[in-house]
Amino acid sequence: MCRMFGVLLGFNLWIISWLLITIDVGNDAATEIGSVTKAKFRILEGGATGRNDHVTRGVDIRKLQKAESARRAFIIKEAPKSSSSSRQPFTDSRNSADRNKAFSSRLKELGFHRNNVDPGDTALCSCWDDESQEPCPASGIGEGRETADTAKYVPAWQVYLKKHGTLGLVDDVSRVKEYCLTEVLQVRIYEEDKANWTLRELKQWMHYLFLNGVQHIYLCDHYASDEERLESHVVEYISRGLVTYIPWGPKENISSNPLDAQIQCYNHTVATYGNDSKWQLAVDMDEYPFVRGDREEGALLRMLQRLTNELGAALSEVCMENYLMLGKGDNNNDMVISRINRVVREPQNSLVKPIYRPDRVSKAAVHHNYYTKGNIHWTNPRQLIMLHYWGARLQDWGPDTPEIRNKTVEMNLMRVAWGEKVRNSLLAFGENDAFSKSSGP
Repeated sequence: MCRMFGVLLGFNLWIISWLLITIDVGNDAATEIGSVTKAKFRILEGGATGRNDHVTRGVDIRKLQKAESARRAFIIKEAPKSSSSSRQPFTDSRNSADRNKAFSSRLKELGFHRNNVDPGDTALCSCWDDESQEPCPASGIGEGRETADTAKYVPAWQVYLKKHGTLGLVDDVSRVKEYCLTEVLQVRIYEEDKANWTLRELKQWMHYLFLNGVQHIYLCDHYASDEERLESHVVEYISRGLVTYIPWGPKENISSNPLDAQIQCYNHTVATYGNDSKWQLAVDMDEYPFVRGDREEGALLRMLQRLTNELGAALSEVCMENYLMLGKGDNNNDMVISRINRVVREPQNSLVKPIYRPDRVSKAAVHHNYYTKGNIHWTNPRQLIMLHYWGARLQDWGPDTPEIRNKTVEMNLMRVAWGEKVRNSLLAFGENDAFSKSSGP
């Protein structure tokens, strides 16, 4: 009996030791990732002025990349996968509520998720200063005016811009109060780019965002030489208060590595301008947020308002799943969203992009941010997704292949809903040369 008791005691002690080691390893991993948000980081040379007190002005890029890699590994592991090749696009292969619950639980463990939001801290964007304030057309309210020029009409956002000199909320003396929704972009446009993205495609993307409710763009120009600088090419947008141009190249001591520079750009923008807008979008110029079922101006802003109404003030980040738009498309069309019309049936990777509350960001990253408070929500793909225009990348920029056609289905929703609106917006703005059948992916 004593011998049997000794064996059982030894076995139990072994089990307890194994559990302690496992827990310790898990805690070490979480601590290593979470330490990114707690460590003191060096200040970037020529960096931010620090509008948000809780945001450290610089970041240790290597530590942040390491944490981001760990987080991506979890996201990829947890991403929903479908075994059916005939699945229709934009369907939810896993219950959205279950996915959000599991994802939120895991983020809590890793220290990426906070829920200590004051119930009175609302994120609702109102496009009125008071009852007498004229509605903001960027919210989808307002009529366009007919014009005899090349455009069929002036979009509502341009009417409002002409009257107020800004798309932001204004007071009685036309001074900017704040923005409801802004975008931060790091971009480099250069001749050697195999995807052949040019200024034309950049302007198409900008006008799509303005039509969808984005009121201002922070543009980090990651130029490699003075010849590549974009400032002179977007001067009209700068002068009209639509773009804040941020030189982001060698003269500013910015890393030549695109990912390093992108993380620096995002952190600089949050630190400097984070209090100027309630929501901020961080997508590249080949990435288009797409709201299903809403074809009117301000669609994206209305979606954010709807999600905030449903989920409450604790909402700090909205994750848009990544749907690739593939193939060379119809070269008879001279805009990216009109030319490329084949989409994958489900997200091909889990590198989502966020729409977030910049005033709550403690550290910015590429696919998810670190927050001082609030919740992260994955959107249902039947409501909001990100269309990622890779074009012919997976076929080495050559002709469409049977493999590409088999993994995609034809999708003309974007072309029908926004093709002519973007064209008209560009023409009304005087961008008659923003179209090309030969450039773009």
